[in-house]
Amino acid sequence: IIKAFDRLHKEHKDIDLVIVGSKGWLYKGIMKMINTKSYIHYLDYVRGSEKDALYCMSQGLIWPSFYEGFGFPPLEATFHGIPVIASYKTSLPEIMKQQALYVDPYNTSDTYQALKLLVCDDTLKKDLIESSKEFEIPNWTKQTQKILNIFENTTK
Repeated sequence: IIKAFDRLHKEHKDIDLVIVGSKGWLYKGIMKMINTKSYIHYLDYVRGSEKDALYCMSQGLIWPSFYEGFGFPPLEATFHGIPVIASYKTSLPEIMKQQALYVDPYNTSDTYQALKLLVCDDTLKKDLIESSKEFEIPNWTKQTQKILNIFENTTK
């Protein structure tokens, strides 16, 4: 994300990147990169109204996870009407469908192109925002029942 955003920032100096979340594995090198760039801001874990405010003030959410079982931030962003860039290597395409732009998380150019589209293509951005109004967060009770039915049918 940082490398892709560096490329984008050369063309769009008025846009900043805000990274939110607890420090994870191998964070020291990432923090060194962040600390050298005035246009990248790191916030630790945020919750509640602070998180809602961040969604409302953002142009989009980028979530290029390598192996996410399920990611709530893309659902939350969509709920807030915020366009999402997500990895196609996770379960998110199954849930998000056409509600997001999908990237290869290993490909910086792919991520850069998606960021550039989100910033420069007003029609695409508007379409993603409009389609988010029709997006329904999965009903967990129904999903659980479907999975239980599959197990029951395969054990008979």
